[in-house]
Amino acid sequence: MDPPPGERALPPEAWPALALRRVRASAVVRSLGAFRFEQPCLLFLGLLSLDTGHRERAASYLVQALDVAERTGVEFWGPTVHCALALTLTDPEERGRSLDDGEAALLRGCVGHNHLLFYPLAMETALELGDAPRVSHYRGGLARATREEPLHWARFFIDRAGALWDAQQDPTGSGWRAPLEALRGRAHEYQYNQATVKIEQALEGATES
Repeated sequence: MDPPPGERALPPEAWPALALRRVRASAVVRSLGAFRFEQPCLLFLGLLSLDTGHRERAASYLVQALDVAERTGVEFWGPTVHCALALTLTDPEERGRSLDDGEAALLRGCVGHNHLLFYPLAMETALELGDAPRVSHYRGGLARATREEPLHWARFFIDRAGALWDAQQDPTGSGWRAPLEALRGRAHEYQYNQATVKIEQALEGATES
């Protein structure tokens, strides 16, 4: 998923350079003793590792990020770290707990960017879990978080989760195809590379069937 705005919206060929930049940034913040800033460095290293197929490495980065968050302030990046870890884990119960822990931290009070980053990642995990209540809940959460200041990318992720859920529930149906094709166009326009993957898979699956 593309955290909006996010480094992962850049072309995949740029990711190795981004990862190296994050590694160097992490070294700088440690040398300065500004340890809380390791949270986003490790978070995005984890997400980039996941995107490139290195799930174990991703989980390692995110566990480290969570440890740093617990020592330096969960309210800084903790909710998003919990949610990213849920996306990386494979056990459904562990994924659910990580989502719940992240949302609990979100509701206790945190820096505002977490509200914008948590929900798109949470929707992705809920779709993978096939959990209808969670999909609906996280769509509503992002809608509420952006109600006073609507954002085009927020509407994109809300619509995307709804259309992908419809496609999962009725793969041979046609009602979701036009909305998903429109979302594919928006994803290309916004350069949401990771968000496009499941859209393409759903459309290709419908074509094959």
